[in-house]
Parts: sequence; structure tokens; C-alpha cells
Amino acid sequence: MEYPIIRQKALLGLPLILLFALSSSCQVTEKEPLRSSQGKLSIGSASIQDTTQKPSHFDQQNYADSIRLRELLDSALTLAGGYIHLNEFIKKYEVTPDDSSQNFEITIRFGSLFSKNKKHLLIRRRSTSSTYMDLYILKADKFESVLSREQESMSYLRDTIRDVNGDGLKDFLVHWYPSSGCCRRNVYNVYLLRPDNRTFTKDYEFINPTFFPKEGIIRGVGYGHPGEVELYKCKWRGLKVDTIEFIYPDRTDTISRRYFKTKKYRHSSDEITKTIIADVPIEYHRIEDYEWFNDY
Repeated sequence: MEYPIIRQKALLGLPLILLFALSSSCQVTEKEPLRSSQGKLSIGSASIQDTTQKPSHFDQQNYADSIRLRELLDSALTLAGGYIHLNEFIKKYEVTPDDSSQNFEITIRFGSLFSKNKKHLLIRRRSTSSTYMDLYILKADKFESVLSREQESMSYLRDTIRDVNGDGLKDFLVHWYPSSGCCRRNVYNVYLLRPDNRTFTKDYEFINPTFFPKEGIIRGVGYGHPGEVELYKCKWRGLKVDTIEFIYPDRTDTISRRYFKTKKYRHSSDEITKTIIADVPIEYHRIEDYEWFNDY
């Protein structure tokens, strides 16, 4: 069942390096045109104005930044490669490239981060603008990329490794908080480790969640103002997640505080069947942001 608070998105590939197309690679000519001193292309007796646009300063800066980020990643990979014989390895250092005003904090973690029989490498590159997280699996003494994510540093809070769905395998979580908005909005992007102990699923995005891995349950508070926002409950089904129910304040009752339970999101286009309840079930009282829901 689809739930607007939960979104599943594709894994990012390796960091994108912008390439500039200085000339058309598809055009084939028998003879290279001669360039005149007036910036025109001379072909025989004809003269054609050269409309080739030079890359803007912004494009050039983006290209330089992508090269710099790749060099930082390659340097960290080379450094980590010298310690693959160890069971685990952690190193933190700072780098300020000569052609950059930004300082980068580099964190390298290597070892059995997610499972006992496989070794993964986590490289985190953080500057004032963005935080980059790259995960690799060690395979035949080489690092193979399995996950890459970029997050604005202004919104990034932390990334953690823990089992969230109760399958005994540790997963990768990115916790961030948007820099704008009206209401409480702790966001978690969850990448589940697959049974192969090597790769990860696409990420699931939850708002204000509390994870209960022993139950295989997620309970949380949606996005909105107290008195309007809903509680939600979801359940893991293997590497998938199902929405179980929502609980809303019943604002039609002006005398006593009541609630209603439904299996569909309030703004769904489908007809909603409501069940009136006098109190919020005790199971929801344990979630981290419950006071936000109840403060009205």
C-alpha cells in the first residue's frame, strides 16, 4: 500500500563528473575548417559565424568541484586499500585542496560493518555545502561500489548502521532535517542490506519514525501541525514495507478528545472508512515524537 510519508528511491551511482562538449563527436567532415581571425569558420569562399558557446564560469566551477571530489575519494580508497589485511580500520582527517576555499572532513571506516562474513568500506566526505557517503564491498582484494549518496550538509545530521527491520542484518540509515518547513520533520532514508550481505535495496524514506526491529514495525508521526497531523504504523515484509493504519484527531468532537483510525491516508482520493476510538493505543505512546501529535 502506498503511503505519502514513505518513498522509495533509486540508489545513486558514483558521483557525477560533468563533461564539457567542446565539439560534436558525431559530425564527420573530410577536411577540418580553417578558423579566421574574426572568429568565423571559413569553408571555401563561404564564411559562417562560429556560434560555439564557451562553458560558463558556473559550469567550469562545477567541473572543477567534481574533479576535486573524485580525487578526494580516490585518495581515500587508496589509503583504505593499504589496510584490507586488518579486521577493522577507522581513520579521520581533514583536507583543504589548494584550489578550494572549502575544508573537507574525511572519515574512513572498514571492517565487518554490516555482517560477520563480509567486509564493507564507508567513506564520508563532508564540506560546508554537502556530505557524501560512499559504501563499498571488499571483493577479491578490491573495493566494489554498492551505494552512494549526497546530502546537503545544512540538513545532514548523521548516518548510522543498525538493524531496523529485525532480520538480523545491519542496515544503513541517513538522518537529516530539512532547512525549511512549518513542522517537525526528522527524515530517515533507510537502505536495507540484502540477504547476499553485500548489496542494498533502494532507500525508503520515513518522516518522524521510531523503529521497533523486534516487532518488525515502524511507528511515527506524519508531517503537519498538532491537532491535524496523523500517527502511522507500518510493517516490514521482507525487504518491502506495508502501511497498516493511521490515527487522526477527531476535530468534529468539540466536547471530548477523540480519535479515528483508518487504513488510508486522509488525503487519499479513495473513500475512507473511519473507526472512532476514545484513546490512542498504548503502543504509540513510545514513539519519539508523540508529544508533537498530542500537543493541541
